[in-house]
Amino acid sequence: VDKYWKIINKTEDSAEILIYEDIGKSGWDDSGVGALAFAGDLKALSVKGVTKIEVGINSRGGNVFEGLAIYNQLNSFKGVVDTRIDGFAGSISSVIAMAGKTIKMPANAMMMIHDPSTMTWGTAVDMRKQADVLDKVKSSLIAVYRAKTGLPEEEIAALMNEETWFTAAHAKEKGFCDEVSGAVEATAQLAASIDMSGFKNVPVFMSKAVAPVVNKEELKKE
Repeated sequence: VDKYWKIINKTEDSAEILIYEDIGKSGWDDSGVGALAFAGDLKALSVKGVTKIEVGINSRGGNVFEGLAIYNQLNSFKGVVDTRIDGFAGSISSVIAMAGKTIKMPANAMMMIHDPSTMTWGTAVDMRKQADVLDKVKSSLIAVYRAKTGLPEEEIAALMNEETWFTAAHAKEKGFCDEVSGAVEATAQLAASIDMSGFKNVPVFMSKAVAPVVNKEELKKE
């Protein structure tokens, strides 16, 4: 099974990791290569003497626990980890981005944070239990964002609840990134390659960029 990341050795002591797919194993089966394999690759880089890693991200998100595991692995790496958002970092992939000592975004890249979600089948008791789990997961995500941004928990919680989409400038203003570079044409193309149909507050200009996979009614919003 293909991995959803690619590692490129730059020099003897530096490497680049590209995360350009949905995060983690499928929720429906055991397909996909998850955080355990990622941990092995990260350890192998360390053994080779790599002390500097740059992680490029273009992903709409995926499995929250796989993403948290990857964030923690990068956060504990014995060296310098920087991250950059090459197109779009949505949902749990935005959490992975928080592992960077420095987080970089081209001016036309986007980041999105929102509340965790799941699918549940069962009784009312089952539903309430699942809601409690989601609340706990949200608290863990807030802790990651807060460690980077310094924003109050209540503000982060509200931003997540609203499914907030950040331009690079807005992300820097709120502390979700450190550096904004000039707009890159390839970045816009990368963002446009992602299926946005699962999100509820896709900005109009992003909707138009990904028209083939967005509900037509969304394109009428101005």
